[in-house]
Amino acid sequence: MSSNAHSSKMSIPMKATSNGVFQGDNPLDYALLLAILQICLVVVLTRALAAA
Repeated sequence: MSSNAHSSKMSIPMKATSNGVFQGDNPLDYALLLAILQICLVVVLTRALAAA
């Protein structure tokens, strides 16, 4: 039987950092930038709700 890499049970963990947009990487595919973006989104939303 041939092995298919996409059918494995284990998932590949996300990389922490990227080579950058200029190297052709999508920044949202990496854990660190995604976490920073989510934290900023939470801060902006909570401040907007507090100001309202």
